[in-house]
Amino acid sequence: MFPENNQRGIKQKQKEITVIVGNPPYSAGQTSENDGNKNIKYEKLDERIADTYAKYSTATLKNSLYDSYIRGFRWASDRIKEQGIVCFISNGSFIDNNAMDGLRKCLVDEFTSIYCFNLRGNQRTSGELSRKEGGKIFSSGSRATIAITLSIENLDKK
Repeated sequence: MFPENNQRGIKQKQKEITVIVGNPPYSAGQTSENDGNKNIKYEKLDERIADTYAKYSTATLKNSLYDSYIRGFRWASDRIKEQGIVCFISNGSFIDNNAMDGLRKCLVDEFTSIYCFNLRGNQRTSGELSRKEGGKIFSSGSRATIAITLSIENLDKK
């Protein structure tokens, strides 16, 4: 329908990408347009998550592995192939969430070095734990734990 745009997309997919920096969206549990950021089904990407993160997860319920920010991790890991850097500011629930054990295992297997800065900020807690979390990150913009994750894949170091 848009030949120029299609050609640009084809060229872009053929280029080697070695650095991906971003802030993937968080949209767990959103199911309709009224939720503001409805989850979209990505068949190939979801298959990759099933073959990797879900396969190695010991959790019974694995729905959270298909959150869009986790899809961002899977896509970026696959896109840089054997060498590159992925840096995301994202929801930090993957740091200690039981369902994310498969994701953590795969990140360790797929990257040479990982630096994860847990900014904390989980305001879904209460009392002393909430105080220790230090308040919301990004002013009133987030109630979730925020993490900055720098993942480096260096083929020469393996």
